[in-house]
Amino acid sequence: MNPENRGVAAGTAPKYAARWAHLRGGSYVVGKRKQQNKWEKKYTLHDALVEQSLIWHEGNHLRTGSEEPAFDVVRVVDVMAAVVRTQEPLFSVTQERGRPRFSETALGQELRWCLRHCNARLIRSQYPDHRFNPMFDLFEMFLGLTEAASKTTAREVPLLNERVREIRKRASEEGIARVIRNNRRTMLKNRRALLGDLKALRRKYSRMVAVRIDCGYTSEYVRANFRGKVIRYEDVAEHRAQFIRYLMRGGFRKSLLWYAWKQESAFQKGPHTHFLVMFDGRRIRKDSAVAYLLGRHWVDVIAPGFGTAFNCNANKKQRYSRIAIGQLRRDDDKTWNALKEIVVTYMTKVDEYFRFDAPGRARSFGRSALPKSSLWRGPSR
Repeated sequence: MNPENRGVAAGTAPKYAARWAHLRGGSYVVGKRKQQNKWEKKYTLHDALVEQSLIWHEGNHLRTGSEEPAFDVVRVVDVMAAVVRTQEPLFSVTQERGRPRFSETALGQELRWCLRHCNARLIRSQYPDHRFNPMFDLFEMFLGLTEAASKTTAREVPLLNERVREIRKRASEEGIARVIRNNRRTMLKNRRALLGDLKALRRKYSRMVAVRIDCGYTSEYVRANFRGKVIRYEDVAEHRAQFIRYLMRGGFRKSLLWYAWKQESAFQKGPHTHFLVMFDGRRIRKDSAVAYLLGRHWVDVIAPGFGTAFNCNANKKQRYSRIAIGQLRRDDDKTWNALKEIVVTYMTKVDEYFRFDAPGRARSFGRSALPKSSLWRGPSR
C-alpha cells in the first residue's frame, strides 16, 4: 500500500479517495480517482489556490482576508489597558543644552504609534459583525489626537498628557473595567472547557490525531479588492450543522472522539468556521489526507460551487514553527503544550479583543460532548 494512503481507508469519502496530499507554494495538491479505480484528473495548483481563496490575478498573488486589522485591534486594546492601569504622565519636557526637548515613556511611544497608524474605520469595515473590546471604543474617542501624536515637539506635551488623563477618567466613569471582566469571564470559561476536555482525552487515549480545518465561502473580486460572500447567518449555521452531522455519521464516525468549533466573519473573507477535531490515533494516521477529505465534503456536498476549505494539517513542518496538530502521543508534551498555547488560545482568547456578534441568541462557539469512554479514570500511563 502506498504509505501516503495508509490509514485513510476508514474515512474514504463516498465519491473520492485521496491518494496523496502535499503542499506546493502554500497550497495542497491532491490526486483523485473514482471508486472504480479510474483516474479522472489531477487537481492543479490553481484549483487548490481557488479553493483556499488564494488566487492569481493578472500575475499578482492575492490573498483574501487581511490579518493586519486584527493585529492592530490587539495592539490598541493592550496599549489602552496599560494606559488606564497606570497613573504617571506618559510625556514630559526635558532640557537639553538649554533647550526644551520632547520625551516619552515606552508606553507613550506605543500610544502614539497606535494613534498614527491604526485606522479604526478600516478595522470596523473589516469586521462589521463583531463586538469590540470597550478599550477599542475608548481609543476611537481620541483619534483626533492623530496630528499631535505625529509631532515630537515640547509644545505637544501638555495636550497629550491632558488627553491621557481624560482617557483614564472616562474609563473609570463608564465602568469599562467591569465590562472587560465580564467579557474575560466568558473567554476563560470557554478556555477551561476546552482544556478540560483535552485533558480527559489525553488521559484515556495514548494516541490521537488532531485536525484543524477552516470552512468558509468563496470571496468575490470587485474593483481590485476581495469582498466576502453575503450569506445569511441561518444558512451558515445550517451548513455548520451539516458538517458536524457528517463528522458523526460519515466515514470517520468510528474514529471521531471530539470536536470544537469557532464562528468568525470578516469583510474580505466572509463568514467562516474554525474546526478542531480529535480522532482515535489507533484507527487513522494520515492527518493531512483526513483533513482534505473533510474539506472536499464541505466544498462538494455542503456548499457546492461556493464553498472553500483550508487544510491546516497540510505540510505542517514547513508552515508552522511549532507543531500543534497532527499525530498526538500521550507522552509528547511538546506538541500538547503547543496545542494548548496556540490552537486553544486562538479559539478562545480572540474574544477578549473582538468577538463575532451572532444574531439573536445564536452561539459563536461550541464543542461536542466527550465520548463516554473518555471519562475513564485509570492510570495516566
